[in-house]
Amino acid sequence: KKGGQVWNGTKAALNYAGRSQQTGEQRNISNYVFDGVTTNGAVNTVPVDFYNPALNLQQNRWVRYGSSGVGEEHVEDASWIRLNEISLSYKIYPRLNGVKKELAISFIGKNLLLITPYSGVDPGTALYGYSSGNGLDLFNAPSLRSYSFLVTFKL
Repeated sequence: KKGGQVWNGTKAALNYAGRSQQTGEQRNISNYVFDGVTTNGAVNTVPVDFYNPALNLQQNRWVRYGSSGVGEEHVEDASWIRLNEISLSYKIYPRLNGVKKELAISFIGKNLLLITPYSGVDPGTALYGYSSGNGLDLFNAPSLRSYSFLVTFKL
């Protein structure tokens, strides 16, 4: 799949709680000036500290914008390469009591490989498992990986 976007709500929630790698790496940043404009249209020149223990918790960079944070900051590329399913089978035709039979041995693997720039668990998951939740990740479960071994004997 090429293109598309996913809102990484898990990342937003962990940032808000101060439990993500990002907050650990950036909490000591001070005097940072965000690109943009102020409410009156002037170029922003206000420096802020991401986290300053001397200030109220509401001034923390990740708390001041609420639990979902600034939405744009948590939207990521949803492209991926996935090996969704592979099946390997081998058939033999033994003779039992002079009658030709069929024996098939198969190995099936599902969701074996995922390559993606997305930092969440799986850009293909959907919020609550419904298709209307595609592109939304809020502590979603990753896609399951499964292996099957099948032996079939035809009489």
